Amino acid sequence: MLASFIRVLACLPVRWQAKLGAAIGTVLYTLARRRRRIAETNLKLCGFDPSLAKAHFAAYGRALLEHAFLWHAPREKIIDYVRLTGEPHWQQYVGKRPIIWLCPHFVGLDAVGIRITCDTLGASMYSKQSRPTL
Repeated sequence: MLASFIRVLACLPVRWQAKLGAAIGTVLYTLARRRRRIAETNLKLCGFDPSLAKAHFAAYGRALLEHAFLWHAPREKIIDYVRLTGEPHWQQYVGKRPIIWLCPHFVGLDAVGIRITCDTLGASMYSKQSRPTL
């Protein structure tokens, strides 16, 4: 059932996915009090405004729905949607030696990982998924 739902989401225009995902993230921000407090505390400890947590939850919700697009869209659409910058700095090493990318947080990790594999052999991961379907 989950896989079918993801395929339906993939058919929606990406802009709709982004808006719906941001709305879901805002709901999560409101309902997930414990996670919200953790995010706000971490931001505060790092010297950032704790209110940035709300924007992070919106980005997280958006990223959840964008996975449907990233998993099912044709290569050309992914290339158009995910913009890479600084390519000359790492392209010079492609095929010469292994490259390890480190992403500062997980919200954009899959998008960048999938986008890079449109151009070169690679893989991305964040953590083992608890649902075998995913």
